[in-house]
Amino acid sequence: METQPSIFPLGLRVDEPVTAATDILVTLVCFYAYGKLNQINNSEREFLYFRLYFLFLGLATFWGGIVTHAFLYALSDPWKVPGWLMSMLSVVMLVFASISYTKTITKNFSKILRAIIVIETAAVAYVVVSTVNFQWAGYHSAFGLFVIVVPLHGWWRIRHRNRSSALILIAALVFCLSGLVFTLHLSPHVWFNHVDVTHVLLAVAAYIFYLAAKDQQTETP
Repeated sequence: METQPSIFPLGLRVDEPVTAATDILVTLVCFYAYGKLNQINNSEREFLYFRLYFLFLGLATFWGGIVTHAFLYALSDPWKVPGWLMSMLSVVMLVFASISYTKTITKNFSKILRAIIVIETAAVAYVVVSTVNFQWAGYHSAFGLFVIVVPLHGWWRIRHRNRSSALILIAALVFCLSGLVFTLHLSPHVWFNHVDVTHVLLAVAAYIFYLAAKDQQTETP
């Protein structure tokens, strides 16, 4: 893949400018969602977890845009790791939100799911820090979303026909599409490469997650 050319606004070198900008696009969507959800008076745990999901993902993509892409030339690869860890925490919050929302599963099963995601996150975080390899953070996202979140909301959607779970499943589909684009390096152009496309799809998925979270505060399954 051809490297995206750097730009030099006011003499400042900015690497991968479109990739950095599309990362910030995800940040803006997440911070918008976080701000809007903070205005809603809802103390349910799943609502708190959803807010934290957007906060951590917004921080992760901001770090990614600035450090991992725009100015990494002035730093080194290990500086990428904090952003990856924050993105991993966002997945944990999404999992916790899903577990809390599907209230009729047994308490023991909920505890087992929480223990699984916590142990898996700790193990993957150790590998990510040790290897400085983003691929493991991607595996963590896929595990949390498709092994826990999608089955829970798929079951909840079948049982209650609720709009929120349907939106979660749509967002997961968009997320899956973004992973496919990233893995296959489907790049339309050097100025809009596969990472840029991935970021735009992640922004769409984040907004759909926001709509789902907003719906949850009015639903009564």
